[in-house]
Amino acid sequence: MLTNGARHDAARIATALLCSVIVLLSSAAPSEAKKRQFKKKDCLDCHEEFVEEYFSMNNIHEVVEERKCLDCHLNHGIVGKLLLKKEGNELCHECHSVEELKLDTAGMHTALTEGSCSSCHNPHASNSPNLLSAEGNTICFECHEAEDYKKEVPHDVLMEEGCMECHYAHASPQPNLLKMAETDLCL
Repeated sequence: MLTNGARHDAARIATALLCSVIVLLSSAAPSEAKKRQFKKKDCLDCHEEFVEEYFSMNNIHEVVEERKCLDCHLNHGIVGKLLLKKEGNELCHECHSVEELKLDTAGMHTALTEGSCSSCHNPHASNSPNLLSAEGNTICFECHEAEDYKKEVPHDVLMEEGCMECHYAHASPQPNLLKMAETDLCL
């Protein structure tokens, strides 16, 4: 039979051992949990070719530069698909308002009514201003036949300044996306 002092010593030793075990387990548990957690990957960890193609260009879309892929794309994990949050121009209008671009005007560019913003703009990056897929008249001639505008005596403004000197890109209340009435424009 144990004396009261011996029982008291045994209880103290058992309590100390129990406390030591709890401290050891609680300090080991977080590091073990960290080892088992999956590290969340950045989109560009897998899409390395994207970095090579776009991050060397002169003009990078702000959301791309900030690596905010999920502002436009749905997270797809291992599913090898391009998943956009919204279709066509709706996605662009999340940040670029219809009013800001004056797309609430009566005469809209066919590229916008029958196509999409990406008909002319690269949504990721470009070497051209405004993320255009080409510069100057070249962008216009991707849809409009250049030969139709190259007459025997070419219009000087078209050759020197380009289409955008007289036309808006997105919309205009004037016919043919002119910046003002034809007579006023020519004068």
